[in-house]
Amino acid sequence: MPRFGITRYNTYRFNSDETVTPTPVLFEEGLVSYLSTFAITLLPLKVPEDYSLPVVTYTPISVEHETNLDGVAGIATITIAFDSWSNVYSDTAEDSELLRLALDGYRGSMGEYTVLDCQLDDEYSEYHANVDDSDLGTHQRTQIYEIVYIETIPEY
Repeated sequence: MPRFGITRYNTYRFNSDETVTPTPVLFEEGLVSYLSTFAITLLPLKVPEDYSLPVVTYTPISVEHETNLDGVAGIATITIAFDSWSNVYSDTAEDSELLRLALDGYRGSMGEYTVLDCQLDDEYSEYHANVDDSDLGTHQRTQIYEIVYIETIPEY
């Protein structure tokens, strides 16, 4: 059974029995590549412990694969959260605005994928106080997007 997000192949794994297996390219790889053109560096899921701020992380929340009467439709919708992290609120606001300008309403290519629609669904901010009550707490600004893209239909 294929993992979610598997739709394209561009690298190969060489197996011990000398066969070659294509390695899938996930939608997230195309998203990260696209956003890098806007000078946005993304990290998956969480900020590493010794990583310097500001930084933006992304977390795939869910993926829905559409079907029709013929079976798989070849269209998926990913819900993904982007979290901007910084010790300075204005940094999180600026990073969030860069994301909005790059993604909200976008249609076109993201790596090997074609995006049909990309919409900002929700946005909110939080402040995480430092454990020693210093003024250097962490600001977090979260944006949640729904991105509709074309995926390869499995062959049976």
